[in-house]
Amino acid sequence: MIRGGDMSCNHSDLESVMERVESYQGGGQRHICAGCAYLLGQKHRANGTKFDPSKVDDLPESQAQPQRHRNAYDAYRIGFDSI
Repeated sequence: MIRGGDMSCNHSDLESVMERVESYQGGGQRHICAGCAYLLGQKHRANGTKFDPSKVDDLPESQAQPQRHRNAYDAYRIGFDSI
């Protein structure tokens, strides 16, 4: 699991996408970077990788806007479905 760091991923280019991702305040994944999760979902679909939201758990944490307190699993699904 990749954790820690300065929690500063910034996906300002994904602001309109992050508006579609449900807000999430509970559980252990609430600080996982939803922007990275979205991009991982796109990568998995493009590479023909099986849908596997559990891979989100290995992503870095981020509290930067616009992905602050967004559901990383939902972001992964949206990214996967966008391709």
